[in-house]
Amino acid sequence: MEFSPELPATWTDREWLAFLLLLAAEVDGVIHAREMRLLHVELGREAVDRMHAVHAAYPQEKRDLMLKESLPFRLPSPKSRQKVQQVLRKLVMADGEYSREEQQLIKRVTNWLRTQN
Repeated sequence: MEFSPELPATWTDREWLAFLLLLAAEVDGVIHAREMRLLHVELGREAVDRMHAVHAAYPQEKRDLMLKESLPFRLPSPKSRQKVQQVLRKLVMADGEYSREEQQLIKRVTNWLRTQN
């Protein structure tokens, strides 16, 4: 299946994870250099840059909807959901603080994951 920015089902796992983590990194209003460095190291510059362009092309509500709708098929097992939650927490702490916006995003994603069970 060919890559389509609007269809998360066409994204690789690496691209989807980059999308999720970019959403988390930007939730406090700015993507810090440490967060981007962590993403580039963990996921590769190409995947992160591609998803950064996708991320920038849509408003927050659309990005949230894309994420919410893609969770069931991207994270089918409890173990995969737990891993993603751990990575999310690691990323939001990369800038040295755990802001209210980051807490709300973690809670929102956790609630979405919980409703998938």
